[in-house]
Amino acid sequence: MPQTPHAPILISAAFFGTSGHGTVRITGGERPLPAAVEHHLLRCSQEALNNALKHAGAKVIQIHLDYRQDSVQLSVADDGHGFVPQSVLTEAGKHLGLRNLRSRARKMKGQLEIVSQPGSGTTIQLNVPLNGRMDKTGKVGEPT
Repeated sequence: MPQTPHAPILISAAFFGTSGHGTVRITGGERPLPAAVEHHLLRCSQEALNNALKHAGAKVIQIHLDYRQDSVQLSVADDGHGFVPQSVLTEAGKHLGLRNLRSRARKMKGQLEIVSQPGSGTTIQLNVPLNGRMDKTGKVGEPT
């Protein structure tokens, strides 16, 4: 499949299946992303969708990819059961998906925010800077 600037989101949209309703919105000036950023955004969007469908019982999922001047922001919001993020992220040996999201965000020098509470759904936002260089491991370095 040919890659497009927003391929991670379009590919992840296929995970919606028929059990719910989803929207994908892309805003800002679309442009090609570094391969490592595109790869990590794909995996993060897949993980967020998997969590929403598998664990939260979400019926509605909204994905938003926003191309900004010096960054790209991925947001995945659902109407699922919700949870207490701090308690989930500190439980040893559990919830590897959320830990993987944090790890991928760090590799890209991105900012990850998880907003959730029981009964109120979840929003996962990942803001990734694009003004730095990426090395072969996908980590962003200082601009040159």
